[in-house]
Amino acid sequence: MSAKVICKDDTKVQYYTGLPNSETFYWLLSLFENFTLKYYTGKNVQVLSRQDQLFMTLMRLRRGLGRQELADWFNGSKQTVTNVTQTWIDALHIVMFKVLCQMCHL
Repeated sequence: MSAKVICKDDTKVQYYTGLPNSETFYWLLSLFENFTLKYYTGKNVQVLSRQDQLFMTLMRLRRGLGRQELADWFNGSKQTVTNVTQTWIDALHIVMFKVLCQMCHL
């Protein structure tokens, strides 16, 4: 399964990620267009698109899915799940903090 498939249905986007719809998911993803991810293990993850990596992380946060479940869902390993989710949680903190700071200075 991939984020592209799930993002065709806003009800599923909300269920798996907690975001209200796919438009919000893609807006969040767009915040990372020029962001260099510093992977937790130091190894870049090329087997998953950034879209799937973000989706995986949001699924972990929203649904509390375990590493094995996510590895099965995205055809990866538990190590890849850890690398991706730790990386993206840190990145979400950095990017969302910057966005909030910009909003407060408007």
